[in-house]
Amino acid sequence: MSLEYIANLAEVVGVILVIASLIYVAKQLRQNTNAIRAQSRQSVLTASQAELFMTIEQPSITVSIGNSDSLSEEEQVSVASYLFAIFRAREFAWLQHNNGLIDDTQWSTELAVLLFFIDSQRVRDWWANVGQSAYGDEFVAFVKDLCEEHSPTNVSFKAMASWANCDDGR
Repeated sequence: MSLEYIANLAEVVGVILVIASLIYVAKQLRQNTNAIRAQSRQSVLTASQAELFMTIEQPSITVSIGNSDSLSEEEQVSVASYLFAIFRAREFAWLQHNNGLIDDTQWSTELAVLLFFIDSQRVRDWWANVGQSAYGDEFVAFVKDLCEEHSPTNVSFKAMASWANCDDGR
């Protein structure tokens, strides 16, 4: 075996090792990306569950959003705090979707929640007068566009409280 043959063999082995390293790094990156996506999905789910448990524990908040009666200061604070949590979770989901960390299917369920809430004129009033000041400009513009595309019907919360299908007049 000549020295030149050994050098060529070492070069081939080196190339094979580099390729194997690149494949390993690509696999690790894919696993890391999947883990980050799973963590984002879990964060969105955890926030949604916390909102539901808050509704179970404080149903008066949801009822307050759906009715047209004047609210006491305490009720306004409860409703506003609840709405801040709802919109913050949707902003997080929107950001994660825009960054490719949650898929279209999960985002569509988060969007449905957002549309459910902006169906209420009370929520829109809170958003216009208080809420939007706490969110990023791009998310504010996104919600503004949603509000322009979807007129409030004020039936979502009434349907939730009565279990009636408000779309067909029952």
